[in-house]
Amino acid sequence: MDIPQGTNHSIIRFSQQEIETITSEYKTMIGKGAFGKVYEGTLQDKSIVAVKKINLIGHSIKENFVKEVFVHSQINHPNVTRLIGYCFEEDALMMVIAYIQTCRDLRLLEIFE
Repeated sequence: MDIPQGTNHSIIRFSQQEIETITSEYKTMIGKGAFGKVYEGTLQDKSIVAVKKINLIGHSIKENFVKEVFVHSQINHPNVTRLIGYCFEEDALMMVIAYIQTCRDLRLLEIFE
């Protein structure tokens, strides 16, 4: 099973080993939900990404993952984070998404000084 082509931009297929490097062995968890955890990572070009790691593995989970990656790859909207890539291996389902910093991190309060 693979992700269908025809996306709005180039989507990278990462290996599990590449994801482990990007996340420094899953060092910094930035969130979690019912299906897994989200980790901060850094690509080779130094851009910061969020890596969504799916905990559950099964046939229906894999089918839904493929659909989610395909749909997310079609979206080009300023209010939706951009899908950069994914990992689709036997025991590893992960999405690599552009990381959006919080207002605090962006130091937006400085405009009021």
